[in-house]
Amino acid sequence: AAEEEYKKELDINPANTDTLLNLGILYYHHKKNFEEAKETWERALAINSNVAKAHEYLAIYFYEREQDIEKTIYHINEVLKRGGKVQQGLQEIYDMIDTWKP
Repeated sequence: AAEEEYKKELDINPANTDTLLNLGILYYHHKKNFEEAKETWERALAINSNVAKAHEYLAIYFYEREQDIEKTIYHINEVLKRGGKVQQGLQEIYDMIDTWKP
């Protein structure tokens, strides 16, 4: 039911990045539709690249689902550039990778 409500809102206001963020969370955590979640968060960033939460969720996606450290770090950096904070687990990954740099 929540998915349908989010989609109705997006029909009315397709640029609603909060709705896109929430729909992505629904796909990721409840429906286990990881690719759809990623695409939904990317849509939010296509509308407004300053949505730090979309970057944070994508960092989680790329770390957990694709084990793509480069994209994970990219999105963590985008969160931090925008003055946002990342979840402790992401911060620990970021700090650990930073210590590996020469």
